[in-house]
Amino acid sequence: DISTGATEIYATGMENVSPPHLALGPGGTLWLGIGTEVREVASYGSIDCPTYPPMNVRSIVFGPDQNLWFVGDGRVVGRMQTDCQMLSEKVLPRGDKTDQIAVGPDNKIWITTARAIVQMRSGNSYNSIEVPKEASQCKPAGISLGPGAGLWFSSTSVGSDCTLGIGQVL
Repeated sequence: DISTGATEIYATGMENVSPPHLALGPGGTLWLGIGTEVREVASYGSIDCPTYPPMNVRSIVFGPDQNLWFVGDGRVVGRMQTDCQMLSEKVLPRGDKTDQIAVGPDNKIWITTARAIVQMRSGNSYNSIEVPKEASQCKPAGISLGPGAGLWFSSTSVGSDCTLGIGQVL
């Protein structure tokens, strides 16, 4: 309960997997990216949707196209209907290991990778925005809507010359 701060933990039934990533779906259902599955959790139970090819889901979001979008280990971006049908997968170029995913203020899917911020476009194409050269020791990490309906990202260090911080896609 948000007003009292009370919490309750629900078991996922899976062991030895990374903590689940969450997304709110249609009808108030909660979707988890956990292990190699995308899982719907509802009052009537859960539906398990194995990803294909199998990948560890790193981040998940419900997109403006009414589909679940997720990124997996490596360079894979997946799109799945809520009935578990895989619609597409995109493999980003070498070196663009995916990290987090969000819906931007433009109602497009945005992803952080090891080298860039990526905007997914129609037809499974994308636009990549490289991080500034002076930040070459920084890796984009988290991504979210922020103040002023802007798209914000955090950075993390991959070397000794990076100052941890946040940035905005302009």
